[in-house]
Amino acid sequence: MTANADLLALYGTDEPLPQRRLLAAGPLTAVLEDGNLRTICFAGVEVVRAINYLARDASWGTYKAELSNMRISEDGTSFRASL
Repeated sequence: MTANADLLALYGTDEPLPQRRLLAAGPLTAVLEDGNLRTICFAGVEVVRAINYLARDASWGTYKAELSNMRISEDGTSFRASL
């Protein structure tokens, strides 16, 4: 199977997967994906599925955000992501 066929079979689309980055602040972790925080966990237990923003068109389609000037800093006890 090709990479595109694998994506289509697994996710129903051949669009490339978004980049993900794990952020940590002590026992708190979150995955940053397309400007959204996902899989927010405290001490390994998921406490929030996602914090995200979205805008819908007249047909309830979701616009894809264009992110710019993303800055991420973390020091093990805190993290900050700004865009």
